[in-house]
Amino acid sequence: MWTLLRFLLVLPFLVFRVAWRRLRGALPARWTFTFALAIESLRWMIDGMLGRFVAGATAALPDPKLRGWLARETETEPTTLAGRPAEWIRPRQHSERCLLYLHGGGFVTGSIGTHRRLMARLAVAGQTRVVGLDYRLAPAHPFPAGLDDCVAAYRALLDAGEKPERLFIGGDSAGGGLTLSTLLRLKAEGLPMPAGAVALSPAVDLVDIRDSWHANADFDYLTPIRDHVLALIPAYLGPEPNPMHPFASPIYGDLAGLPPLLLHVGGREVMRDQVVAFAEAAKAAGVPVELHVGEDMVHVFHAFFDVQPDAETAIERIGAFLKARAA
Repeated sequence: MWTLLRFLLVLPFLVFRVAWRRLRGALPARWTFTFALAIESLRWMIDGMLGRFVAGATAALPDPKLRGWLARETETEPTTLAGRPAEWIRPRQHSERCLLYLHGGGFVTGSIGTHRRLMARLAVAGQTRVVGLDYRLAPAHPFPAGLDDCVAAYRALLDAGEKPERLFIGGDSAGGGLTLSTLLRLKAEGLPMPAGAVALSPAVDLVDIRDSWHANADFDYLTPIRDHVLALIPAYLGPEPNPMHPFASPIYGDLAGLPPLLLHVGGREVMRDQVVAFAEAAKAAGVPVELHVGEDMVHVFHAFFDVQPDAETAIERIGAFLKARAA
């Protein structure tokens, strides 16, 4: 409640700041005002809250129910996968396609609830059943606990009769990194690969020091993470001392043999360069890769599909990928 009151008190300042930056031409012209205000608000909230995540308290983030047309076009059903809470989201029109979705949140926060709207929008775009997984979070459950949950969930879907040629894995941010790490684990364990994978602004390199961290600092809402990243990484890795472990930073893994990948990243986000580098490494390893760099977009811009047309277009691209890979 106190965080909400603080936000309401600071909101006029954020509105003025966005208006002033737009007037000076300091924001990309393609950003809608609502989108720009959302980004500025996230920067303020992340800067104030991330320290508590690092301290070890997983934040109690909102768990909203679907409303409006997404509620009318989809149905949700709580379930479990390999002993972990999960939730099915099924659009009215769907095929046998299934997307196992891994939420973002820096490995320390996030849930099915925080990502329900995005998962529902992806389900509708791809006419695909989506099952979101609440994997275990650090620091209470450090690496590889969350990854173990993702692999176990994929196994559970196979055991339940899902066909690998109609099964996808996807996720955003930390969940995007887990998506790619899960593929490396599936390969290592000799499990059938899915039809493809979708990674939105994936965290693929935990030692990333590339130029986009500095070049895009004035635009991306993840910028405050720079001040806490040295504490976040040990909180996630726990007893694993090596941030270059390929199951933690998949860019350092053997990528040969991975299924077709759809990688999205924002042109104005701080993690842009690591995602582009991963795409190049995967292509060099012979992996079919489709990379989309959203012009002037920020980290996981897809979540703003209702206020930014670029996000809606990107989600339709994802839907087309799912349909093309598994009719």
